[in-house]
Amino acid sequence: MRFVKFLAVIALFVLTMALFAQNLAVLGAPLSLGLTMFGAQLFALESPLYMFLLAAFFLGCVLTLLYFFLEKLRTGRELARANRKLATLEQEVTSLRNLPLSDAAPAQDN
Repeated sequence: MRFVKFLAVIALFVLTMALFAQNLAVLGAPLSLGLTMFGAQLFALESPLYMFLLAAFFLGCVLTLLYFFLEKLRTGRELARANRKLATLEQEVTSLRNLPLSDAAPAQDN
């Protein structure tokens, strides 16, 4: 299965490089981004389009990793809480099993 995944990743990489090479003129075109508020230009950035695409891709990767890391922490806390409750309930069951049986028969109404 790992071999198939590796081949799929290699095929995706080759396809991506082929598409990038075919569209280099479009992706290499300069793109200007800037922020102007109340007549004052706060920043201006000029870079090729592919840099903005790569930045957006990596930002998405980082945000996804952050989300899954936080989700792992949340589920880890939930699992620890459930394990503590399980240990408490197992201890209760063990203590109930070790209780001696009473010898006195229950009273019957005649």
